[in-house]
Amino acid sequence: MNKKRVQSHSTPLIQALTKYLHLDDPWVVDVALATIVANLRGEEPLWLLLVNPPSTGKTEVVQMFKDVESCAWLAEVTENTFLSGRKGDTQETISGGDRQNSLLHRWTDPRLRGNKPVIRVMLIQDLTGLITVDRKRRDAVFGQLRQIYDGRLVKSTGMGDDLLWEGYLGLFGAVTPAIDNVAELNSILGERFVLYRPLRKDVEAEAMKALGRKEDHWRDGIAVKARQVISQAGPGLSQVKIPSRFNQRLLALPSLRPRAALRSKEVDIHQRHHEPTSPGRARSLN
Repeated sequence: MNKKRVQSHSTPLIQALTKYLHLDDPWVVDVALATIVANLRGEEPLWLLLVNPPSTGKTEVVQMFKDVESCAWLAEVTENTFLSGRKGDTQETISGGDRQNSLLHRWTDPRLRGNKPVIRVMLIQDLTGLITVDRKRRDAVFGQLRQIYDGRLVKSTGMGDDLLWEGYLGLFGAVTPAIDNVAELNSILGERFVLYRPLRKDVEAEAMKALGRKEDHWRDGIAVKARQVISQAGPGLSQVKIPSRFNQRLLALPSLRPRAALRSKEVDIHQRHHEPTSPGRARSLN
């Protein structure tokens, strides 16, 4: 007796994306959806970065969730992005005073959201700019990110007052392989970031797809589709059960980390030596 095959929630989104992007690794869409959906459950934060060279479609995969009500888009991250206070703020700030001045509170405090749901996932366009700034600024921001992941951020204002945020926030973003050149980030962030490196086989096909795009607002259409997929997937989350036989496999994953890290590094080096940097670079040389 043949079992009826259930179509994955990612299928319509993959079909929509492949009209405009060449995806050698369609699993990247499943990974992206899983990141958003896992953070909507709100148990433990999941922070995932897509790692690939510029102009390879990673930003578009992140950006397609910009219209999901529980997601918020960030084009840039600085040491003053998350918490800020006005001159004259008092100690009330730490217990919930003038919160509307701070982005994290505007995202996660239901009292400041009106009728909108709280933000569960911050979408970061490209973390590469932060990685390449001077070390002092980089360490300050990543120190804040570490605290945000842990659910509690305290920031001194320099005026004798502390700004406090407590809550939950997931992260989904993009970064170039420049992240591999900053080894000390591992010690700053611990193991908070999951890095996913989409497989790339046909760089020429990537470039041709980019050159062939004629529509100006195709990203908006993809964002609408992504919002629909998330809304359809959400109601079934409470019914998801992980079979107990998978527990041992999950526990074994950490032992694979060193080999996986080495493998990712080798793939990146191979691409650097044998492939154009990106479709955008190839286009600029013509």
